Amino acid sequence: MKFSGLSADTDSKAAGRSPAPRSGDLRWDIIELLFFAYRDFVGDADDELEVFGFGRAHHRVMHFVHRYPGLKVADLLDVLRITKQSLGRVLKQLLDEGYIVQQTGNNDRRQRLLFATAKGEALVGNIGSRRRFNYTVMGDMVNVASRLEGANKFFGTTVIASETTMALTGTAFVWRELDTVRVKGRAGATRIYEPLAAAGEATPQQLSCSEAYAEGLARWRVRDFAGAAEYFARSGSADPPSTLFLERTAELARHPPDPSWEPVNTLEEK
Repeated sequence: MKFSGLSADTDSKAAGRSPAPRSGDLRWDIIELLFFAYRDFVGDADDELEVFGFGRAHHRVMHFVHRYPGLKVADLLDVLRITKQSLGRVLKQLLDEGYIVQQTGNNDRRQRLLFATAKGEALVGNIGSRRRFNYTVMGDMVNVASRLEGANKFFGTTVIASETTMALTGTAFVWRELDTVRVKGRAGATRIYEPLAAAGEATPQQLSCSEAYAEGLARWRVRDFAGAAEYFARSGSADPPSTLFLERTAELARHPPDPSWEPVNTLEEK
């Protein structure tokens, strides 16, 4: 059906052409084009979201949280122009299912900051791509995402991000590299990072801990386990990742690894 000709008057149809728009007239042909463009634009996303039991509201929230890591809930409400109740329903589902995590502000504990998890990144990447991921690729992304989510329990952290996500945030956050990990079912290793605070909001204690941790990690990677332990100890029990590395360095200092050892932690559990 050719919609562009439906609004033409009888004389114009006879002449074989559409009437010229008059000043103040609505351009129905343009309105119809916008409708079809929007329908086609969201069609693939709707199909993909339906697989996960999500709708367009979930897509909008995931897009902005992924696009702006550390986005405040108050700012998200302003962007979407919806009520707290409407956002709360969608956000709760995304939080409960592990697509988004929430942190309190470093300087203002009343603030709620939102981050996309690795699982959320995989979802947004698939919906935003011009080409749908095949099941093998999507399965690999979900596997990595699931393992990184599980790594939070291992390291005692709340948010762990891949190197790609860390790079996308630019200078918006203060990050520290946690480790290099290899997930079960994937041969390649992945560097992982933890956001400490928004740029300019990190405390002197956080910065000092991050510097000591970075030096400890560097020494760990060259098999200087005694030197690594010295730096990890500077954070003490207040920093779970440092405590974890202290245990690992002590074990390897007692039982030195063979020459084939790699400074890569294999994550077996989800």
